[in-house]
Amino acid sequence: MNRVLGKRGLLCLWIWLAWGLGAYAQKPQLRIGVIVDGDSAQVEQTFLPLLEQETHQLLGRDYDVSFPEAKRRSGDWSVTQIREQFDALVRDDDVDVVVCLGVLASFHACHSGPYDKPVFAPWVIDQRLPGIPSQNGASGVRNLNYLITSSGLEQDAVSIRRLLPVKKLHFVADLLFPQVVPGLLEYVTSSFGAHGMEVVIVGAQTDSEAVLAQLPPDAEFAYITPLFRFSPEEKKKLFDGLKQRRIPSFSLFGEEEVLIGAMAGTAGGADFLRFYRRMALNIQRAMSGEDPGTFPVLVEEGDKLKLNMETARAVGWYPNWELQNTAELINEEPAATERKLSLRDVVLRAVARNLEIQARVAELGAAEAFYDGLRAQRRPQISSEVTQTQVDEDTAAASFGSQPERSTTGRIVLEQLLYSDEVNAAVQAQAYVLEAQRYELETLKLDLAREAAERFLNYLKARTLYRIEKDNVAQSISHLETAQSRRRIGIGNPSEVFRWESQVAGDKSRAIRAQNQAKAALYALNQVINEANQEELLVAIEPDLSGESLMTGQGRLQPYVANAFVFEKFRAFMVMVGLEQAPELKRLDALVQARKRRVLADKRAFYRPTAALQGRYSYVFDREEGEPLAIPGLALPAVPDDGWSVALNLSLPLFQGGARAASLKQSTLEEKQLTLTRAAAAQQIELAIRASLRNVGAASAAIDLSRVSADAARQNMALVDDAYRKGLASAIDVLDAQNAALVAEQAAANAVYDFLIELFSFQRASANFDFFIDAQEREAFFKRLAQYYQNPK
Repeated sequence: MNRVLGKRGLLCLWIWLAWGLGAYAQKPQLRIGVIVDGDSAQVEQTFLPLLEQETHQLLGRDYDVSFPEAKRRSGDWSVTQIREQFDALVRDDDVDVVVCLGVLASFHACHSGPYDKPVFAPWVIDQRLPGIPSQNGASGVRNLNYLITSSGLEQDAVSIRRLLPVKKLHFVADLLFPQVVPGLLEYVTSSFGAHGMEVVIVGAQTDSEAVLAQLPPDAEFAYITPLFRFSPEEKKKLFDGLKQRRIPSFSLFGEEEVLIGAMAGTAGGADFLRFYRRMALNIQRAMSGEDPGTFPVLVEEGDKLKLNMETARAVGWYPNWELQNTAELINEEPAATERKLSLRDVVLRAVARNLEIQARVAELGAAEAFYDGLRAQRRPQISSEVTQTQVDEDTAAASFGSQPERSTTGRIVLEQLLYSDEVNAAVQAQAYVLEAQRYELETLKLDLAREAAERFLNYLKARTLYRIEKDNVAQSISHLETAQSRRRIGIGNPSEVFRWESQVAGDKSRAIRAQNQAKAALYALNQVINEANQEELLVAIEPDLSGESLMTGQGRLQPYVANAFVFEKFRAFMVMVGLEQAPELKRLDALVQARKRRVLADKRAFYRPTAALQGRYSYVFDREEGEPLAIPGLALPAVPDDGWSVALNLSLPLFQGGARAASLKQSTLEEKQLTLTRAAAAQQIELAIRASLRNVGAASAAIDLSRVSADAARQNMALVDDAYRKGLASAIDVLDAQNAALVAEQAAANAVYDFLIELFSFQRASANFDFFIDAQEREAFFKRLAQYYQNPK
């Protein structure tokens, strides 16, 4: 037993010693020296933190990585100082690796060497610049690795020629560049001169005004190289100044500066994380004993032309069809108007502003005025008249004094209809017709709301499909570039290149059609909301299925559509609600009532008379008597100046040749026709509600399924694309995968919009449009729905 304890004790002692020795073991140091061209907020806030982060994460387990403060050197924007500080770091035995976080320092590193320690220069603008070493895709200089992208002056010159036929180009560059890169001016002149452009060098330091002052009033184009001495504010002032002077600009730095005001650029966005991760990997390889001079210098980047359309509009330029559908457009929609419309905004604006609605409102006002006119027949009617009469002398004499030769008489007549079933029927029937017209207006509003919603969603759909088509064009162009690269290195054949050229052309054509469809959808939307057809819709807010303004929001409908049984009950409930609320049925009900009143009036016309009362008062203002007739012994009374009369009239037609019987028959049949029409309309509404609910259910299920399909297609596309780049897949494989991805992406984009279109079709059928009810009405709806489900029937 003691021997066993002894062995266990020795084992524990060995483990303790091994742990202790490991605890005191030191990881080898990795001290990285950094040189910058001068003070730069971007270096301090972005570049250096990313480099430290990636290096620590990648090498921290094996090395004690440090970036000593004393080994961070600045060239203070002096070529001499940059060289001295760089050389000092290279000679410093306490520095294991040197990193140049600056364009000028990177250039200097590329013009020196070889080195006894790894030197990394990530900011080399163009591999073809004079003095930049290159051998088999690497620097070919011992211990030197620099990084470049595929873009450069030559490619940018080609891109500029695609934009404009520039004859004279102003090349804006830091004054220090020519000092660091001998032959820079000659290279720039030859690069742009090969494309017919004369180059004028514009020196820059730290002031945007000084740069703008060097540009003549007739400057055609400005090419902006990296201006690291500019603060972000000064760089923004430079691009704003170019824009105000209507000078198109192109940034070598690419997307980062296009976003702040440059008109164009091709370099990809500032994917600095990937860039510095590549550098950290290269440092790791160097520390394992590999020579950085053999490391690849090219960092593949999606160099797609980027256009800032806000700047383009400001300088008075617009891309042609080909550029519009192949370039990446930033600020594509103009910012001149403040239109920002949601689905709800569009629907309510359409109902409030649509010309057809306004015309129907005016028609309803005319009908109300006509109704008031009919009612006026039952009110007292008062009229007045003045009559002047002139008769000849003989006639006056023959009247024995009762008829003066000339007289002026005034009369006031009062008439009151006491009873007329014909008038009463007309008034009551018109009241029902007026009610029917109001329901007709509500029907039109519902139809217009659905149409406005559909046009808005169709616009969003068309705009999304246009974006997808543009992305597909970019994908085809990328595959064309891959095919060209495969052809150059001998693993491809010319047919692949031709096939992709044909595909790119076809994709561009489809993108143009998609853009036209998006514009047409916008014009249709503008028409329904009574906007100018050419006005652009700036911000179309994507609808949110969970929004409170929609019936689908907050998941309150889910318990009622969770399975086939409850869904059938929900359909029955919505049929009941729809038949109650349908303005089409209420309109027909009103017309039926109007026709019933007409039938009743035609029946009463056989036995009910019309009664009317009339009162009259007259006064003779002036008269000229003729010679009165004299009868001896007889005095004739004088004709009075005023007089009145009252009359009661009862009238009942006895025989009208059968017109009353024919009218009664016609009214009766019209009533029957309207009743049958109402029943048929109810059937159609029930059918529409049930069918549209089915469509809503199918469209809802398609949303998730289409997303799954699109995700799978994208993943397959990525795998096939990677295999194609490695020579493991054919162009046909890529085309199949790309087409499948395109179709799936379009289906996924359409799914939500199609669902909403079906949802609003259902709401229109059930006359229960979301945007016409408030929160209180929605609560009442769900309360009634819950009570309906509690009914065991």
